[in-house]
Amino acid sequence: MILDLRKPSQAGRWSTPSNKEKHDEIQQEVEQEDSTTSQVRLELPSLAEACDRIGVSNRLAAITINSAIRDMGILTKEKITSLINRSRIRRAREEVCKDIQRKSSEGQV
Repeated sequence: MILDLRKPSQAGRWSTPSNKEKHDEIQQEVEQEDSTTSQVRLELPSLAEACDRIGVSNRLAAITINSAIRDMGILTKEKITSLINRSRIRRAREEVCKDIQRKSSEGQV
């Protein structure tokens, strides 16, 4: 059975509410973290390109990638700084778009 997470169900709710709830719960934990923690700066050009190619929203991409890294043991409650939120994906998409435009104007594409 394949669920299309890009479209809400007829009741106006997500097809899999547990994923949305988990994402929101993790997001709250990150926001409540002590401000003395170091910032993790990741570049995600491959993820950004893949999301653009198949038309996945930033939120769905964040839910999917965080679920995958949680399954791999990279994202745990102790290592919450590994969380990838939708803003990080949005910034990566913007950066990839700028790179493509720059290369296009330089004639490299």
